[in-house]
Amino acid sequence: MAKHLKIFKLTQKGNVAIVKPVGDATAFRYQDLQMEANAVRAYLSLGKARHLVIELSELNYFGSEFIGALVSMA
Repeated sequence: MAKHLKIFKLTQKGNVAIVKPVGDATAFRYQDLQMEANAVRAYLSLGKARHLVIELSELNYFGSEFIGALVSMA
C-alpha cells in the first residue's frame, strides 16, 4: 500500500480499495495532487482491488482539479 501519501489515505478491505482524502482540499497543491493521484492509480493498476470506494465525508469543498483527480482513479 502507498504509505507516503499525504493527500489520500489508501486502505483495502477484501477486494475493495478505499481512498479517503485527508486535510483541507483548498490547500492541496496541483503538483502534489497529481503525484498522489498517480500513486493511487498505480496501486489500483496492480489488480489487487476489484472495487473502488472514494470516501468524501470529511471534505467541505473541492475544486475541479480535485474532482478530475478522483475521476481519473475510476
